[in-house]
Amino acid sequence: MTVTAGAEDLRAEPGSFQLIVIGNAFHRLRRMVVAGLAHAWLRPGGCLALCWSTSPWAGPNDWQHALDSLLRRWQNALVGSRPA
Repeated sequence: MTVTAGAEDLRAEPGSFQLIVIGNAFHRLRRMVVAGLAHAWLRPGGCLALCWSTSPWAGPNDWQHALDSLLRRWQNALVGSRPA
């Protein structure tokens, strides 16, 4: 099932989604609220995709530094888990 809705207006049960995509808008949303909602809505192992026309983590804001740090930790974990 596909749902198109404003993140702050959507009412969904916990674990309702395998994938949540936010297109070029996360920086305009109440990020902590939307991230918390997305976390609750995702099934275990689900994914949140933030789609931008530029790299959202390459910027001066605190949230961009936090996103960059998180992405680097994920990348390092993935590289470390690959079979030799």
